[in-house]
Amino acid sequence: MVMVLLICGMATAQEYKVVGWPGKSSVEILDELRIWTASTFNSAKDVIQLDKEGRFIVKGVDNYSVAGSGLYTLSYTMDFKIKDEKFRYIIKDEFVSSLAGVLPLDKLKSTVAENRTAAETMRGAAKKGLLQGTEVMDGAAKRFDATLEAIRMSIEALPKLENDNW
Repeated sequence: MVMVLLICGMATAQEYKVVGWPGKSSVEILDELRIWTASTFNSAKDVIQLDKEGRFIVKGVDNYSVAGSGLYTLSYTMDFKIKDEKFRYIIKDEFVSSLAGVLPLDKLKSTVAENRTAAETMRGAAKKGLLQGTEVMDGAAKRFDATLEAIRMSIEALPKLENDNW
């Protein structure tokens, strides 16, 4: 039970970011978020969890496949709260699943560091095996960090991309 509390606490330690959108009503901002979701994900219907005035929640997924090492899947939640001329959002519940199980993305990153430290005390095949597996986990963590950063940048660029004068 203590482990569950620690994992939940790690997954919710982030803060909302506020994005200003002068001249847009909350209804217009929600419409733009719907359009962004449809163009960002393969199927908006599959990822939209809540769509109502003032609130928009999207569940995203990204996969990272490594030959011989299996599939890593990142799942995350984007929670938008919308008002006139601004919205705030948070990307939370960032979990990675693989054949080894499910853990928060932050825990995957700390496991990479712990494995590298542990490998320093090993020799031969054990060291090589641990380092190979660690490199795969590190690749997944870096890929998922890049994915989440690209999403953040895309969300925050929305007010700047608008051009109704076509």
